[in-house]
Amino acid sequence: MNYVSFHNSFLLHAPPKFVLNHITVDQQRRCLYLAFNEEPDVGNALVKNNYKVTFKGKKLNIVKVEVKKKSILLYPDLDTNKAEAIFSEIALASKTTTVDDKLFNIEIKNVRDVNGNFFNEWTIKEYDQFREFFTQQIKPNTSGSIDNLYMIKGKPIFKNQPLDRPENFDDYWMNTPLQKIKQ
Repeated sequence: MNYVSFHNSFLLHAPPKFVLNHITVDQQRRCLYLAFNEEPDVGNALVKNNYKVTFKGKKLNIVKVEVKKKSILLYPDLDTNKAEAIFSEIALASKTTTVDDKLFNIEIKNVRDVNGNFFNEWTIKEYDQFREFFTQQIKPNTSGSIDNLYMIKGKPIFKNQPLDRPENFDDYWMNTPLQKIKQ
């Protein structure tokens, strides 16, 4: 009986565990409401420098940050009239289509959720795969002890058929029932 063992390792990219679900403009409170899939860690979520908000390419300074359950509220430094105009334009654009990055953009860095996952960070996991195959050479003219139990030759070892046949395939039983030998 021949035995072949394969071992290979591979990397899988796992999607981020902490992501932004949506952004809403709260015109009454004059803030941006960021809703996440997980609760942000308050310690790093309250740091104003972790957010870069731009409107038509110009940076909006953040004066206040609040964390409420799975949400972060960003308060830009805007007077009432300017805030109303900016928030109205963003709200109008979001109703008709996806808001263009040139109109409005938020970059978030160094923010984690309560489980320690960084915002929008993909992770890489390493996995090992093992496969084993057994092959048995056919020896039609041999005799064995009557007391020994032999395998059922008409039943395959594995359900799947081989993908690649060796040159002397007819001399081996490989994942398929034995073929009848012409004598």
